[in-house]
Amino acid sequence: CFRDTHGFCSTGSQVSWLLPISHGTPAGASASHLFTGASDPLVACYKRFSFDELATAAEQQSVTDFGTPELWQLWRSAALRGGISRAARSASAAAALADALRALEESAIASTVNAHARATGAHEPALASAPARKLGFGAAVTSELALLRSALL
Repeated sequence: CFRDTHGFCSTGSQVSWLLPISHGTPAGASASHLFTGASDPLVACYKRFSFDELATAAEQQSVTDFGTPELWQLWRSAALRGGISRAARSASAAAALADALRALEESAIASTVNAHARATGAHEPALASAPARKLGFGAAVTSELALLRSALL
C-alpha cells in the first residue's frame, strides 16, 4: 500500500469469491473477482471484474488496461500529498468522495453476492437492501476516475 511516501507500493488489491469444489458447481455459478486497480484498499474501492468483459474487449480488438494506470497514478498523487483529506479541494469534497466510493464498492459487492445467490438457488437475494447495479470493471474505473478528478483536481 502507499498510505505515505515511504510505504510499499503495490499495484492493487484483489478479493476473489471462489466456489467450493466439494459441493459441485451449480449451473451459471462461477468465481467472482473484485479489484481496486489502485494500491490502498482502505481508500480505493473494489470493482467487480469479469473475464467475460476482458474476452469481449479482446474479440473487439480493444484489449485495454481499463484505465487502471491512470487510476493508480491519481491515488498515488493523493497519497504523496498527504492523503485524500489533504489532497481534496475541501473537507466536504473529501467526504463526498468517500461516500461515493463507498456506494460504488457496495454496489459491486452486492452485485457479486446477489449473482451467487441466484446461481445457487437462494430464494432471496443475499443483499436485497444494497443497491446492486451491474457495472463492468471498465465503467467502474471510469466512474472512480471521474469522482477522483472532481474531488482532487
